[in-house]
Amino acid sequence: MTEFLSVLGGVPSVWSITKAAGLTSYVLLFLAIMAGMLQSFPSVNPKNKEFLHLVHQFSGWFGLLFGLLHGLVLVSDPDTQFSLTEIFVPFASNNDTILVSLGIISFYILFFIMLSSDVVKILGKKFWRAIHFLSFPAYVLALLHGVILGSDAQNSGIPWLYMITGASVAGLFVLRMSKSAKKVSTA
Repeated sequence: MTEFLSVLGGVPSVWSITKAAGLTSYVLLFLAIMAGMLQSFPSVNPKNKEFLHLVHQFSGWFGLLFGLLHGLVLVSDPDTQFSLTEIFVPFASNNDTILVSLGIISFYILFFIMLSSDVVKILGKKFWRAIHFLSFPAYVLALLHGVILGSDAQNSGIPWLYMITGASVAGLFVLRMSKSAKKVSTA
């Protein structure tokens, strides 16, 4: 094992793991939202809709799990010294309280959305759809959390990642809403 880790450059730091988990969570959230919106367009082939639905579901759940890992790893970081309370309770952190809370709130919204998807029949399609719409504010909160608080937000291609993914979600959201508005106005 030591040889394997030496090839990798040693054991990754806690900070490296939490950054990687956070970025992975963000990218998976991006994929979940994009796949979710794309599958709602009538022009998409039904076979592609099935694939997009799988991407939507798996990216959502794995994004949530990587978000959880992102927070939990910080508990063992000797530099940040986050407690479990600071990881799970919004506004409990003494470090960058608001920015940390954006990530926590985004996590809880996504958790609520994922759970609601398992009980659509109980909630009803209309209420479930309203809950599902919260994925957009959750995405914006996660984006702000990463852009402002993320230590990699100024490095290499990470700003481009945030710009391209943010613009893609915003553009597809506007297109999706304009299609919905046209559907309502013609009805």
